[in-house]
Amino acid sequence: GANVHKYLAVEMRYGATKADANNATSVNTKATADYLFSILVKPQAYMTDDAIIYALLGGTRARIAGPGVGSPANNNAIGTKVSTGFSYGVGAEYKLNDHMSGAFEAIRYMKTNATPPTPNKVTLDSYSFNLKYYF
Repeated sequence: GANVHKYLAVEMRYGATKADANNATSVNTKATADYLFSILVKPQAYMTDDAIIYALLGGTRARIAGPGVGSPANNNAIGTKVSTGFSYGVGAEYKLNDHMSGAFEAIRYMKTNATPPTPNKVTLDSYSFNLKYYF
């Protein structure tokens, strides 16, 4: 990410989920993201010199895998789908010293249809505690 202004930053994120959709055995198994790529705008509000709260707004493109995803032959079969969605979230960061800060963040990367045209929804959410080091 990069700060554009004291009150505005932009971030690009790339990631994946830990679970492997190929191990799914039933429709109760959660879907996974083989990859996700996000571009986010980050408006920031300073509470003190050391503490900020922020919002995250943007978009995410992800390859989702899991049972019933992407119109497979049946709902137990593993399928994949590439989808794009709106991303939003909130966070708070506290500066511990000149080189370190701690943060909490909650973000919904996307909510999308799993198997068109049926309305089954897949959501990609993240809740994280971060320890950041600045060079």
